[in-house]
Amino acid sequence: MKSMNDKAESVKSIYSQREKFILIGLTGRTGAGCTTVSKILAKSNIKDLDLRSYKTCDYNNSDERKYSLIYRFMKEGDM
Repeated sequence: MKSMNDKAESVKSIYSQREKFILIGLTGRTGAGCTTVSKILAKSNIKDLDLRSYKTCDYNNSDERKYSLIYRFMKEGDM
């Protein structure tokens, strides 16, 4: 078991490298999608994700439009 000093040093070491990573907290009830989001964020390339294709016009609802915007942003890095 680590002592309090060891734990403090571990935390200090992690935070000293914080410009190299982003810490994101995911919360939600069981089935809310936190595991899915964490798997998506762990990928370094959008091509590694199994995503459905997106529409470019004739959206049926605002969710389809939002999905298209997000997908294109991730794919191209800029809209």
